[in-house]
Amino acid sequence: MYNSMQKPYVARCDASVKGNDSVLSNVIVTPNNRLLFRTTSTQINDNSAKAELDALYALIWNARRYHIVNLRVVSDCKSVVDVINSGKEFSGPNAKFLNKTLRKLRKMLKEFNKCVITHKKREHNVYADSLCRMRRQQIVFKKNGGRVNLREAAPVE
Repeated sequence: MYNSMQKPYVARCDASVKGNDSVLSNVIVTPNNRLLFRTTSTQINDNSAKAELDALYALIWNARRYHIVNLRVVSDCKSVVDVINSGKEFSGPNAKFLNKTLRKLRKMLKEFNKCVITHKKREHNVYADSLCRMRRQQIVFKKNGGRVNLREAAPVE
């Protein structure tokens, strides 16, 4: 039975687009502040709104998989969060494929007792942002044949 006083799970997502490559990251933390789930993935996509929406979609899909009913989601993409929370749809040249994903996302959101999606600046979404950055560095490392110049990779003190 759902308890309205139950602390929510906290989930964070982010996406990073460079050229035609998108990196998505998702993190879910329990009410006791323990890591439940984290993942990164890549896709071919040059649209940042689509990448951020896909990251949110994947996050909600995974929260359902864990049977979470009370969720607080943090994203650093204000435009996507605003459209989701407004009940409106996307407009513009990419609206058709954005709205298709948006409709599926909204359908999944109805399965939660409570799901709040909020926008926070990148500085407050550090974990998901860091996962994207690490995954992107891994991709670059693989594209360069797995070779790295340690002098260039080492942080300067």
